[in-house]
Amino acid sequence: MSDFKTLNKITVGDMVLHYWIDENKHLEWTIYPIAMAKKVCKPDFQKNTLSLVQSKLVHDAYDKNFSNGLTMFNSQTSREMVFVDQRESHDVNDLMVTTTLKDQHQNLYDQKILYDSKMKRLKIWTEFTNKTSETEKLEYLTSFVLNSLSPFYGRQLTDNLQLIRLRSKWAMEGRVEQRPIEDYDLEMSWKSSGLGIETFGQNGTMPVRKFFPIIGLRDTKNDVTWLAELEGKASWRLNAARVDDRLVIFGGLPDSDDGKWFKYIDSGETYRTPYAYITVGQGSLLKVSSRLQRKAKYKTLPIIYNEWGTTWGHPSAELVHESVQLLEKHMIDTYVIDAGWYKSKTKDFNDSIGDWQVDEKQFPQGFTPVVKDIHDHQMKAGIWFEFEGLGKDSQKYNDTNSLVKRDNWPVTTIKRRFLDMTDEHVKKYLDKR
Repeated sequence: MSDFKTLNKITVGDMVLHYWIDENKHLEWTIYPIAMAKKVCKPDFQKNTLSLVQSKLVHDAYDKNFSNGLTMFNSQTSREMVFVDQRESHDVNDLMVTTTLKDQHQNLYDQKILYDSKMKRLKIWTEFTNKTSETEKLEYLTSFVLNSLSPFYGRQLTDNLQLIRLRSKWAMEGRVEQRPIEDYDLEMSWKSSGLGIETFGQNGTMPVRKFFPIIGLRDTKNDVTWLAELEGKASWRLNAARVDDRLVIFGGLPDSDDGKWFKYIDSGETYRTPYAYITVGQGSLLKVSSRLQRKAKYKTLPIIYNEWGTTWGHPSAELVHESVQLLEKHMIDTYVIDAGWYKSKTKDFNDSIGDWQVDEKQFPQGFTPVVKDIHDHQMKAGIWFEFEGLGKDSQKYNDTNSLVKRDNWPVTTIKRRFLDMTDEHVKKYLDKR
């Protein structure tokens, strides 16, 4: 068993940040409501210390717990990280906690936590600094790891923990999924040599595809819910896992096996992960989640009318005029003209995406009188763009120097190619459009 001692306890608002260190200077942490502090138990039955930063360098070994191909969690890089120091400072009025670890190669890992007192949440990320004389290749680096769940039991129980996720897909609302961890084989087994893990996420720039980048764990016996959310600006992964006694949730970018993510870091260079946000509280899921998400600033949300469902890719000045006369009676804030407003050689709005030239047949006098018509009917005017997309008839479709490539070939779907938005010539082209 690991011999844990408390390294530090930091109170922020109504939460406690609790850091445990073992006899080999490996470090874990967890958070819990201050109201539950007296019920917290040291993880005396935990055999493995799971570092509060998870990483893998290409030259280090994978884990041994039958997890290869599933995750790079608990790699040699992570297993050999040791505690260096911990510092507290203040950012404006909020507390910043920096916890530094180092790996066997002397590289440094800073776990950064910024407490947001208005939201009652923690902003968390990891910074890796290459302290070797050579370029390091990172294959994995988490934004956050939250250990020791649930911390209120000497020995973990069954039927008391639930995994929380939000499911969705294109053109569908979100749906809460809250199920016992036993449904995912995350209960303790008779032999703790195999990692149990539930992994979900997505590759690419769609933040929500099957799941939102949010994970939660609820202790039903103690009415405590932990929630974590990723920025979700690119590919992401969230995970719930158990090696032996206590659960851990963690996430950030996918690893090199799962999502083809890797990063070369030159000597002396520092890399920062995407941000994550975590919180813990008691009460309903709605109550706890209000600590994670900022409240809408509006007393009433604006109503936006998108004409897609009426013209299906064939808008015109005439149809806009007919619509706004009817919509004026219904307190619509914004009228959006969707796909198909641009010139096309065919009747398929997909084919000429990317040129963004107003179709004079559908809008004989251009957009100026159309926008005025919308404004005259007490609505703001909006327009649909997919800046990065190119249809097969667009001028840029075969301009390979301007395109996103994979294995030196333009990334191509049935209907699209894609502009390289990092290219300066592409930026100038779009500015003109």
